[in-house]
Amino acid sequence: MKLRNRIFCLCLVLSMLVAACGNSGDDLNTEVAGTENSTMVTTPVVETGSIEVEEVVTEPELTPEEQEQRAWENCLMADVEDSLNVREEADAESDLAGKLEKGDRATVLEKGDEWTKIESGDLVGYVKNEYCLYGAEALNYAKENCDTIAVCIAEGLRIRQEMNTESKIMKRLEEGDKVVVDKEASVEDGWVAVIYKDNTCYVSAEYVTLTLDVGTGMTMEEIEEIRRQEEDTKEDEEGSGSSSDSPSDSSSNVVQGVDDLTLMAAIIYCEAGAESYETQLAVGAVIMNRVQSVGYPNTLYDVIYQGGQFGPARSGKLARVIQQGKVTSSCYTAAQEALNDVDNTGGCLYFNDYNGTRDGLIIGGMVFW
Repeated sequence: MKLRNRIFCLCLVLSMLVAACGNSGDDLNTEVAGTENSTMVTTPVVETGSIEVEEVVTEPELTPEEQEQRAWENCLMADVEDSLNVREEADAESDLAGKLEKGDRATVLEKGDEWTKIESGDLVGYVKNEYCLYGAEALNYAKENCDTIAVCIAEGLRIRQEMNTESKIMKRLEEGDKVVVDKEASVEDGWVAVIYKDNTCYVSAEYVTLTLDVGTGMTMEEIEEIRRQEEDTKEDEEGSGSSSDSPSDSSSNVVQGVDDLTLMAAIIYCEAGAESYETQLAVGAVIMNRVQSVGYPNTLYDVIYQGGQFGPARSGKLARVIQQGKVTSSCYTAAQEALNDVDNTGGCLYFNDYNGTRDGLIIGGMVFW
């Protein structure tokens, strides 16, 4: 009996010793960050032959010229003096979808042996290959025939009279403002020559990006809308010309020797004198957008007196308003802001009274597009 008890006690002691050894291993493993009471860590064996290692190929960095050429790879320009017909189908007898004017750029969707399907703005259709230039040739054509635009990428960029930071400041540009580059002028490194009020001035090259001022095609609906507006303007002019208080001599309808601020304020008064200030500013902004666009004259006077555009200018109303001093202070304030390139239209080039049929930016009782 005693022998049996001794054997039992011995077995009990041995069991306790074994258990103690196992616990000490668990405690050790808890000191290693990331282990979770595991007594064995297995390392998976990877057969290198079963893994496909993808080789990473780093393309060489492109120069600005190479980036520009790549951006034009899928573009075309119409090599015409006036305009190129865009057809709805690849057939010379197909209906017209619209037109590409000289200086318009299009994206190539599909090129065939004789016809190319293109997209430009809202215009989609087909053009004859023989009248088009593609890729690098299109880019060279655009450089020769289109203006280069400097786009301001910083607030308060100064246009200077000369190429030094001590030169007279002609104007301060806001981010997003655009000025035409004088491609004929000689410049030093770090400067870009721009045209400001018909003079060559300069901006720091560090704070502008250069882009070609290419246009987009117009659909037949857009062309028809412009034609209809020109007819409406002509009718307004003829109607005003037949009134008893309108001068019979057309030369007396033209204002001479008036400063830009007065001229701008007066045309704003004629077009939107009864509208809100925001509408008056928008009218001035449209006029300035035309001054800065390659599709219109480059002076305020010539834009306002361009044929078939502003009825009050040709009818004599504009001249009478200036002579009689009718222009309100709000029109003068709007004119000054517009001349300082404040644009609340987002670059619109047209406006008209809003009658619910024209899509565009509606400000007050007028629509802008």
